[in-house]
Amino acid sequence: ELKAGVTTRLRLINIRSDLGMLVSLMDGDHPALWRVVAKDGFTRPVSQAQPRPSIVAIGSGETYDVEVTPQSGSLALAYRLAAPVPPPLAQRMVVPVQVR
Repeated sequence: ELKAGVTTRLRLINIRSDLGMLVSLMDGDHPALWRVVAKDGFTRPVSQAQPRPSIVAIGSGETYDVEVTPQSGSLALAYRLAAPVPPPLAQRMVVPVQVR
């Protein structure tokens, strides 16, 4: 659950040792906006931390810190394996995120 109008920092970690992940924060059918503020514990320069669509490919063992300022309604954190894999591994997982 996130608070509307309040900037929240999320840490995304791919703990898999074999495959990358595609992660996004969806607002309906399109990606919400977020700022990638750090990668692997290192703060990104302001020029690289501008708002952008919330889609990131995370390699094995990588971390990303992102900031999002939701407005209202609901969002969904979606992720799937980045490599082509057979079902059911190819399934896209979606976690609802409430904004109040």
